[in-house]
Parts: sequence; C-alpha cells; structure tokens
Amino acid sequence: MKINYKIIFIYLVVFSTLISCNKEDELNYEKREISESTNAIDVFLKEHFLDKYNSAVRWEWDDKYVDIEYYVGPPEPAKVIPTAEFIEDFWINPYAECSEKAKQFISDNFPTEVILIGTQMLNENGTSTLGFAEAGVRITLTEINDFDLKNPKWLRQQLHTMHHEFSHIVHQTYKLPAGYELVSGSMYTGNSWTSLMIYPNQKTKEQRENETEEEWKERMKSIVKEDNTNGIKLGCVTPYGTSNAYEDFAELVSFFLINKEADFTEEYMPKSEEEIREVVRDTVNSFYAKVEKVQTEAYNSSYAQAYKSNYEHYYAKYIGEGKTEEESKTLAEEISKKLATSTANKVADAARLKMPEISEVIEPIFEKAYNKAKASGMTDEEAQNAAFAITAPYVSDMTFIATERALIASEKLKSLNAGKKLIKQKLDMVLDYYKSNFDIDLAKLRDIIQERIVNAQK
Repeated sequence: MKINYKIIFIYLVVFSTLISCNKEDELNYEKREISESTNAIDVFLKEHFLDKYNSAVRWEWDDKYVDIEYYVGPPEPAKVIPTAEFIEDFWINPYAECSEKAKQFISDNFPTEVILIGTQMLNENGTSTLGFAEAGVRITLTEINDFDLKNPKWLRQQLHTMHHEFSHIVHQTYKLPAGYELVSGSMYTGNSWTSLMIYPNQKTKEQRENETEEEWKERMKSIVKEDNTNGIKLGCVTPYGTSNAYEDFAELVSFFLINKEADFTEEYMPKSEEEIREVVRDTVNSFYAKVEKVQTEAYNSSYAQAYKSNYEHYYAKYIGEGKTEEESKTLAEEISKKLATSTANKVADAARLKMPEISEVIEPIFEKAYNKAKASGMTDEEAQNAAFAITAPYVSDMTFIATERALIASEKLKSLNAGKKLIKQKLDMVLDYYKSNFDIDLAKLRDIIQERIVNAQK
C-alpha cells in the first residue's frame, strides 16, 4: 500500500492545532538543544550547499523521499562527497564561470533539496527513471553508487539528469518560452513515447527484476547509445521528449549542453539538400565497400580451410594409388585449388546474401509479392514460391540493391530533416529565452561543460 504522507502531515497539523487551541490545558514542554552534525559528510554538505545556496543535500536513507513503487537502494557514504563535488564542478560552477548574471541565476534557482539515491529506479513500463524535479524545489539524482568520472556512459547520464531536471525548475519557475509548445503541437505522444524507443538489449520487466547487479552492468556495457531517430522525426531530441512540451524543453536544453557542438549539429540540426545528397552517395559507396569486405573475408577464410582438407585427402589418395610423392603433391594441389575456389565462391555469395543491408531491401519486396499472391487465392506454399521467383533476380543484383538503398537513405534523411527543422526552431527560441530573460549564453555554458568533460576523461 502506498502511504500518502501529505494526508498524514495535514492530519498531524490539524490535530496539533486543536490541542494547542485549548488554553486551559497545561503544556509539559521540555526545551531540547539541537546540535549540528559533526559527521564529515554533513559538514561538507553544509559548507558547500546549505550555507551557499540554502540547499539541503539528503543522502542518509529516508524512504519518504522515494515513491514506494520503486526498487531503490541508499547511497554509499564514500560516494556522497565525490558526488557533491561533481555537482559543483559540472552544474553550479559552469554557470558561475559563464557570467555574473548566470552565477546569480544558479544561486537564485538552485533546488532547495537534492536527494541522492544509490541505485537506479525502475518504472512499470520498463524504463529507468534517472531523476526528477518536484515543484521547482527538489531534484532527485540516482545511481551515485556507480560514481566514475572515467566512465563516459555514467558521466553522460548524470550530466543529462542534472541539466534536464534543472531545466524543469527553470520552466516551473519562469514558464516555457512563449509559443514553445505550439511548434510540435499535436505531435506530442503522451505516455506512448516508449513505443518510439529503439534500444539494444531491451529486456522484459520480469527479466530485469531477476537480473543481478553484475548482469545489469554487463548489459549496460554493450549499450553504446540509444537511437533517437523516432523522436527526431517528431521534432524532439529523444523519444522521451515527445511525451509533452515540458519534457521536450528539458531534453533539448540538456542535450544541447552535454553534447559537443559538432555532435549536436550532426545529429539534430537540419541538413542542406547538397548535404543529403552527399550522405546518400556515402551510403552507396560504403555499401559497395562492405560487400567487397564481407565477400573477401568469407572467401579467404573458407578457401584456406577447404584447400587444406582437400589437399590432405587427395595427397593421401594418390600416394595410396602408388604415385610418387612429387606427382601426388602436384595432382593434390591442382584439384584442391579448383575445389577450394568453388567452395569459397559459394561461401562468399552466401555471406553477401546474409548482409542486413540486402535484407532491408529484399524483404519488403518479398512481403509485397507474398501478400499479393495470397490475396489472389494461392496457398501459403504457392504464395512463398511465387514471391521467391519474383525476388530472386534482385538478390544478386548489387546495382539494384545499391540504388534502392540510396532511395531509402534519401527518404529517411528527408523525414529526419523535417523533424530537425522543428528542433532548430525550438532551439532558437530556447537560446533567445535564456539570453533575453537571464542574460545567459547557453553556447558558452555548453563550452565550459564540454571542457570539464574532456578533463574528466583524461
């Protein structure tokens, strides 16, 4: 059962008020001295956050700060001060270095409370909550037990969380840029944003619940980067950003700050027609290069193996027939070369046909032919045979495959470009919003953060 702390709090307040209003009652009150903690962690947090920014960093475990539906763990004490220093170096100080007004801005708006959680927080829909901002006063950060500035994935995730959640505080306090929510408008997806995710090694909720921490860490190592394509098509930097205008704003600001300028421009800014044509040309050239590489590697590998086994067989055969050693070698070499070449060519062709780049083109043609055949009244087997007959000539036609891949690439880029134009429109609004309202140059702030990222990775 989920405990409603707000109801309990209101009840206690009302109950205590009723008692205090009875002036005839005698109060037995004993004054108690409240002493400040001498714990090294508490002392550090008081000096660096409470005294400077009137912000309480909560690290000792108290489940009232976490919804009961989450499975979470407390932070390790040894990770608390490094995390606090990390918050200063990558969140507070970049603003302070950006300009005097930016320094005042972070001081005025830094959250009243920062809650530190040691582990990740899993949601019912299979996603992981990296943190959240509440009513402009509290931010929760997770997974600090994995603190490691040398780990690019951990560092990026924490930076994303901090700047994403702080962006929520900004719009909760000052509202969104005027007209921001109208740019994507009806394209926002609400809770359906999870259907847009393209994420490798995704597991079911049950699988994740039974996964050990070590298994989880190993799985995370193989995940380099999530694919944001479906979010970009809708004018947002991530699928999560498509849920509503507020998450869109927070994702856009965060991704702008935590990505290198060149990387952000490449992934999120619209391309010119010439740039699109160049990418398409590169797609075709890289396809031909990969075909050559796949065939060559398969050929060489299978040729060597086939030659060796055939040579041994025929050399022994000719020796057994009474031929001289020299004759046996010559004859075995000759026939082994022919057989190995034939085998290697077949293996190379098979390896080429298994390439996903070819399947991407052929499978839609096959499916279309199969469905048409079925609709005409053919049996399943007849429809498959008909579809095979139609697609077979295309499978080995690399010119056709390359041309189709060029068309697919061009359509994808144009679709992405439409979304990127919306992202560019919103980014211009955001940059102007920060500059005109707070005199903060987000591009300069990004450069400061990026320099810190580079230094942390050394």
